[in-house]
Amino acid sequence: MRKVLAERVQARTMSLLERNIQIQKLHSQPLEEEESRLSAAPADASKPPLAVTQSL
Repeated sequence: MRKVLAERVQARTMSLLERNIQIQKLHSQPLEEEESRLSAAPADASKPPLAVTQSL
């Protein structure tokens, strides 16, 4: 995805600001999915959320 966006910026069909917004959306999507999954499941205090363990 990054390569495609970089090519669009180089071809001047997309601004750098638009590219940065797309990258931000790409990075926030897994976190949003994790948050929604955790809010739907009962809380298990014995294990930290997956997003926490992956960032360590």
